[in-house]
Amino acid sequence: MRLITHTHTVFKPYARYWLTPIIQMCNQVFEKSSDGLNTFLIDTIVILLSWNSVAIPSELDTMSVQRLLEYLFLNCTHTNSLVMKSNLDLIKKLIESWHQRIHTPTLIIYKLISDPDIKSKQNAIGLSLIGILLANKILPYNEINDLTEDKFNETLLKNMKNSFRNIYAAAAEVVGMLLNVKKLKGQSNQRLLEQLSFILKWHSGQGLQDTYVTCIYSLQKHYPEIVDKTVMNKLMFGLKKLYGDFKMECLEALGANITEFESAYLELKAAGILDILIHKDFSIRCVALRLLHKLLPQLTHEQLFEIAQVLSVDGPNECQYWTLEISKWMYDYITQQITSEKSISSKPISEPFYHHVREQLLQFLSSKNEYIRVNCRNFWCDPKRLSISSHHRLIALVDQLYSIKTENEYLNYCTNFLLERTTHNPDYNRFIFENPLDKCIFQEFPLVCNWRQHHHTYMTPLFTLQSQSTNDPNKPNIMTKFKSDSDSNSQPYKRVDYWLELAKCYRSITNYDDVRGIFCQISSLKSLTLKAIEEESHSDFLSALNSYVTALEEYPLTDDVVNDQILELEHEFWTQSMLNCCNQLNNWSIMSKHIFIANTTFDTLWSNAYQLNYLMPYAIRSKLKLLISGTEQEQLEQEGLCQFFNNLSSTTNLTPTSDTETTFVKRSKYYIHYAKEQFLLRWSQLSRLSEYGRKTTIQLIQPYHELDQFLVFIEHNLPLLKSLENRYLTNNKNDAETRDLFQERIHNSLLSQWKLPDVIRSSIQTWDDIVTNRALFLDILDELVGGPRMTFVSRLKATEFDPILIDYKVQSSLDMAYCALRQRNFKLALSKLNDTRSRLDLCQNPLIKSIYWNEIYCDVHLKRHQIQSSVSTLSSLLSTLVAKELKKMETKINSLQIIDEQTASLTSTYIQLNSQFCRTVIDFLLAQPKTYFDYENDDRISSAKHRQLEMYLYGLDDHTTNIETTDVLIHELFNKSVHILKNNIEKQETDLQNLATNIRQAKENVLSRDYNELASLCDDYLRRYENNEDEDHLMDRLFSGDNSNTIADIIVKSVLSSMKYGSNEGVKRFSRLLQIIELYPNTMESIANHLQEIPCWMFFDCLYQITAYLDKPIGLKLYPLIDEIVKLYPQSIVYPFKLSYETLQHSTKDPTLKRNLDIIRHKLYRHTPLVNEFIQALNQLNPQQEYENWCKELYQLLTNDRNTRDLNKLKNHYKKFKETLFSDLITHDETNEQTAMTITSQDSVFNDGKDQRLLKPRLTSIRFQFKNTVEKDFDNLFGKHGELFSTVLLTDVKSVLTNLGTKLKSIAQDKTNINDYSTWFSLTFRQQHRLIGTPSLREIEMPGQYTSKKKPFVEHHIKIVGFDEKILVLQSLRLPKRLTIRGHDENDYPFLVKGGEDIRQDQRIEALFSIMNDLYDDDPNCNQSNSAHIAVRTYKVIPMSSKLGMIEWLNNTRPLKELIESSYTPAEQAIIAQGQHPRKLYQDYVTKVFQNAKPTAKSTSNTIMYAELFLSLTKAQVEDEFNKIQSVIPSDLLRRAYYKIANSHEGFYTLRRQFITSYAVLCTSHYILGIGDRHQSNFLIDTSSGQVIGIDFGSAFNAATIHLPVPELIPIRLTRQLIQLMSPIGTDGLFRATMIQTMNALRENSDLLLSTMDVFIKEPLMEWMEHALKASKQVTQSESPTVRSDDTYAKDRIKSARLKLNGINPSVILGSDLKLNNFLRPSALKDALRQMEKVVGGDQIRNKRAQILMQYESNRYHKLTVDEQIDCIIDQATDVDILGRSWAGLETFM
Repeated sequence: MRLITHTHTVFKPYARYWLTPIIQMCNQVFEKSSDGLNTFLIDTIVILLSWNSVAIPSELDTMSVQRLLEYLFLNCTHTNSLVMKSNLDLIKKLIESWHQRIHTPTLIIYKLISDPDIKSKQNAIGLSLIGILLANKILPYNEINDLTEDKFNETLLKNMKNSFRNIYAAAAEVVGMLLNVKKLKGQSNQRLLEQLSFILKWHSGQGLQDTYVTCIYSLQKHYPEIVDKTVMNKLMFGLKKLYGDFKMECLEALGANITEFESAYLELKAAGILDILIHKDFSIRCVALRLLHKLLPQLTHEQLFEIAQVLSVDGPNECQYWTLEISKWMYDYITQQITSEKSISSKPISEPFYHHVREQLLQFLSSKNEYIRVNCRNFWCDPKRLSISSHHRLIALVDQLYSIKTENEYLNYCTNFLLERTTHNPDYNRFIFENPLDKCIFQEFPLVCNWRQHHHTYMTPLFTLQSQSTNDPNKPNIMTKFKSDSDSNSQPYKRVDYWLELAKCYRSITNYDDVRGIFCQISSLKSLTLKAIEEESHSDFLSALNSYVTALEEYPLTDDVVNDQILELEHEFWTQSMLNCCNQLNNWSIMSKHIFIANTTFDTLWSNAYQLNYLMPYAIRSKLKLLISGTEQEQLEQEGLCQFFNNLSSTTNLTPTSDTETTFVKRSKYYIHYAKEQFLLRWSQLSRLSEYGRKTTIQLIQPYHELDQFLVFIEHNLPLLKSLENRYLTNNKNDAETRDLFQERIHNSLLSQWKLPDVIRSSIQTWDDIVTNRALFLDILDELVGGPRMTFVSRLKATEFDPILIDYKVQSSLDMAYCALRQRNFKLALSKLNDTRSRLDLCQNPLIKSIYWNEIYCDVHLKRHQIQSSVSTLSSLLSTLVAKELKKMETKINSLQIIDEQTASLTSTYIQLNSQFCRTVIDFLLAQPKTYFDYENDDRISSAKHRQLEMYLYGLDDHTTNIETTDVLIHELFNKSVHILKNNIEKQETDLQNLATNIRQAKENVLSRDYNELASLCDDYLRRYENNEDEDHLMDRLFSGDNSNTIADIIVKSVLSSMKYGSNEGVKRFSRLLQIIELYPNTMESIANHLQEIPCWMFFDCLYQITAYLDKPIGLKLYPLIDEIVKLYPQSIVYPFKLSYETLQHSTKDPTLKRNLDIIRHKLYRHTPLVNEFIQALNQLNPQQEYENWCKELYQLLTNDRNTRDLNKLKNHYKKFKETLFSDLITHDETNEQTAMTITSQDSVFNDGKDQRLLKPRLTSIRFQFKNTVEKDFDNLFGKHGELFSTVLLTDVKSVLTNLGTKLKSIAQDKTNINDYSTWFSLTFRQQHRLIGTPSLREIEMPGQYTSKKKPFVEHHIKIVGFDEKILVLQSLRLPKRLTIRGHDENDYPFLVKGGEDIRQDQRIEALFSIMNDLYDDDPNCNQSNSAHIAVRTYKVIPMSSKLGMIEWLNNTRPLKELIESSYTPAEQAIIAQGQHPRKLYQDYVTKVFQNAKPTAKSTSNTIMYAELFLSLTKAQVEDEFNKIQSVIPSDLLRRAYYKIANSHEGFYTLRRQFITSYAVLCTSHYILGIGDRHQSNFLIDTSSGQVIGIDFGSAFNAATIHLPVPELIPIRLTRQLIQLMSPIGTDGLFRATMIQTMNALRENSDLLLSTMDVFIKEPLMEWMEHALKASKQVTQSESPTVRSDDTYAKDRIKSARLKLNGINPSVILGSDLKLNNFLRPSALKDALRQMEKVVGGDQIRNKRAQILMQYESNRYHKLTVDEQIDCIIDQATDVDILGRSWAGLETFM
């Protein structure tokens, strides 16, 4: 036999002679051998089968073949799955080859499928064998006496009840095959189908929708008739609730017989088939597409269009293929429909249907898959779609195949379609060139291919010109001109004219921030220029205008300087800036005067290209404004403008008519149509990257629309206006119908339709255009009804018509004044107020207009002093007579009835102004107690301006009351403000419920604002008093006796009332309210009375604070609120409560509170049973932290005194270790015993209700390896059951456990599969066992979905349905993991799971960022800026326990460090690889300095080592060493990275701008919050937008300066790579301006921010005492460091934050913080501390912070302007003397 085996090809021709003996030999081997199927038999049978083409066994051999088959069936099973698969393949081949001689061994098969255990897989082999037989059309049953066919089939069907999917799915498929074979053989299936229906009913009855779907899916593969109407309905019903593979199987099953059912599409649509077409699960989408493709002929026109609208061309190849097939079918269908006359009813949607399908097909021409592209191209090339005539095809390409969506690929595929016609030409196969190209001679021929150089407009900045290659950023000439010196970015460029050209470029895109930055670089320019730009940037346009006019007059362009190019450019810049200031101030006369100088006319402007582009718009604007709104004399002087317009319009073909009104309308319509076309042209030319340009251009739409609207009104109402004119002419009072009709139409068609632009975001120019135009429209209406002359002859017109016009004009002017106020254009606001003052009494509501006027006036002066607080004084404020104006308004407000939103708002604004005034004055008095009395005693001030505060407090008629002391004045002002607030709030509260809904809503909004103001006022001073910030004790009278409790009670009631009316600011103050109640227990009843009035969802944002107070007396009052939240929204509170419960369960002593805690805990566990398991599973992702925590607890129990050890506790602790790290079993809480739980794991047995996960522990690979590695070591150390704890030494334990911890880390660090850590994720959320209609108790919502800003709709919340198996392990200290959660909306949600650290501080910081973002959003400067949206990028932080939390993962981001290091060239990387990285050089430099100073020292602390840098080196030495280290690598690595991200220079400009803006906002926010440790890895760069995102806020509130051994001395990170990206302007341009804008917003609105910071800083999680103790232990033992209390540290931090928000020099604040650092307290470091303070203070010659400090030497705590403060911060952050002495880990050299 061996011979035959090795030479079987020789024996093959004689196979018919050898088959019989060899088969008989095999049978004998089977009979005599106990080994079963061995390799010898396998090889022999394979040879027999290989002879199949020559011979097969004869009929005489049938018995032998049958015996062989039986032996194979009996022996094919094997423990190795691969071997068993090979055996089955052998049997399959044998049956396929010899099927003519095969008879089914029914009894053997029956035994192989008869195992009754539904949890066994033993029957799998039998099912496989039946499948092989049926595949060869051999029935598995032969008639046998002891076995009926029904019994055989019943046994087979029982396998469909098996617990394992691969068994019941295989059984179902085999049954389907059996049904099919019997049908083919003509046998009846009736009995088998009856038996099958019972099995399917069993699945349905058990609620096993998933197994039912799988069975149907498997059956229909071979027997599609199984999907009848009943089955179809069940599948349809369950489709929407299925996920993953089950949804796909359900769709596959539906497709088996879908065309046989009517209304199939409607059912599928109801089941969500259209939603599936946009899912990311492409396998499901593909099946759905195939299903719909079958249904296409049955669908209506509307249904087809419905499908077409959701089809997507993306996805893998198979999805694209079926989408293409559907689109092709639809295209042919719709083209036929459009040309057919039968479907008239469908015509309205036929055209959009056609275009939609056409665009989809065109997109397929650009597919990345070649097969799809060719398929689609062949479809289009069909003569039915594209003509074979080249001429007609060219027309069709333009008309039919163009789409905006495929514009980038249009030329490509159109050329292809045109060239396709050439393939039909006889010359197609001829060569183009006679000779090969490699033998040709080539000559160079230059081509100018830069399209932009020929088509750019004057608005395009030169530095955005895109070169032919975007990889070379310096290629354009302008880039070369402005390329900065990489070694010295601060050095001014040599060519000043280049700077001025660059300034013009920036100014052309209205980027004034960078313009100012450019002028900061140029020292040779006129000083007036910089001064004027500074004034302009602060919205002081009047001062700026004067400066520009002075410059133009002092430095005129005369013949002597005609060749002075710099002066010409500067002069041009002055002119442009002066015109812009005039525009902002609406000063049209000055604008006109400086344009039309000498012999300048419109014709000369028109003929000069520069003047046409830059001056003509201002010339027309100024003259037009004077013509419309100027004085009578100014209007008469505008003949030149009228003549110029007449000359321009002489070319228009307007037919003259005798009707002047008709001519006016026609001419106006012509111009507005032309203006719209020009707008559209301008809009189309704007780059999509020009955010500010698009924002300003879009504002032009409103004036155009209103003009068009007015023309339509005139055209439609000319007869009515004539009738009205006749009525006024005849004084016909009886014609009320004409009056009423006119008033109705003017109100409905014009006045009510005229909406005001946005007060903050719309520019002054837009406001002026709209207000001026509306005034003009009303004047035209006035002229059409008789004009002003009619007023003198018609009393009727004076009483009916004129008040409407005057009222609206005055209201519009006042609204514009308010807009100017909000945008801090105070001069324009006062100008508008001055224009309207004389007309207030002529309005319809003079009282309302008068109050509005007064409020704007007072607000202007208060805002001006608030903004200029660093230079303004109490004297300057009182000199504006604001106090008297406020007192005069009091009478008007008292007589005002609150009847609508406007009156409610006026009242609220009045009390807000009073509060603002009182607070401003009190702050002045607290800072300078004698200032008011000095003002009163100043003889230079007129007597009319004296005694203002007394009159404000006691009445205008009071001339006797005198206030002697400052504390009394403060007391009176505070009480006055509170009294006004409370009285007006009570006034507005009356009859609130009886008002109409819209008015009540408006009043509630106003009330919430007033309550917030009252809370803010009281809390501001109460907080200052608590934090001992009143050094002169001027507030002692205010808070003496029981006043503190009274004020605290006002705060509590006000905050709760504001929340009652829906205020989000009240929500943010609630945490402070809890703090107040703890300090002032008497206020507790107030909270109990008000909480029930507030919706419980408004407390979501402060749940972490609320749950922390449940162990305090206030907890009794909070319990009903918590109980309601647990009942309605349990998953909103489960994480905060669990986190707080860790502490509360031990700290709570009161039995009632303890019982309440337990009740809440039990209810939560009952409502959210899976959350506990989820948290445990997340903990298992961090085995190293679990191990370290266990060790720490063990060390505490394992005392040095062996006699005092609690052995029971130690043994239980050891048992806990084994449960935690030797098993991944999730502990189920005992409280869930009464809860009906739905089991979802793979091993669940659904009919007994038990969770099989509890029956057997599992080990993940990490725990399995760890157990095998260390279990013996642990048993040797502690004993198997902990019996050695009584003898083991603590030192030995620490040594062993440290080594074992290292082994655990090495095991875990390279594991990237989630099942390596915990099997819970896959078992609990394995989708194939997710039940339909599962109770919500077993669902987990995606964390972070609850917010106090809106009422939650829990049914719309995203639920977790699974987890991605792959996780990303970050290689940092604690190895955090990125976990991808799958939501039920088919989207992935990545989170970073952090174990071993408390992330509550990060959550608090994100909350503070949100408050800051609200302030930025409300600030006009931040919104009017032409920069990107000003906001800190925030993300979700979800603390789950004190050592575990989840952080939202930000996609498309890369760490700053990684981005920089990816930009090295190979040559630079080679240098670094040789040990020349600045990181190493810097560390060597630090070490070298210390060793030179102390050569005998062997080791020391980092504090002492870095202190030596301050003691041993001079400033020059530090700068020299630091610059050497910096010079090792290029300065433009980050710049290179941004060039790589961008795809053009325009893109780079936009990304860079986004970076600068976002980083400036981040720096301001980080500075205020004292966030340190800002190394490169703590910044992320969003590669899609260029924005910077800060992460990891462990060192907040100046902790990096106070608590670190090497204190941080830089306020923000502003190092070389960052500054180089900002070049050529550096930090002086947009970066500085954005910091100023954001700092200004925070300083003006600091109360809420400080209040929230106060709460967060004083929370226990901050652990100031722990920081202090930890630091003190590391200080030399001989010293006696002062350890301060938590309260003292917290107050210091609040004081530090307030100093920052008050504008104190940052070097002063940092110097104070340095003194709190315990590491620097030893006497040996006193000199180092002094030197540090000196370095922080700076050099008075070179450092601006030192110069400013010297300027205000008399008061180190002088309040700087915002500009000065930002300059000091930037100066300190970029000081090389500090950077060169910083901690090496900060990498300040990068």
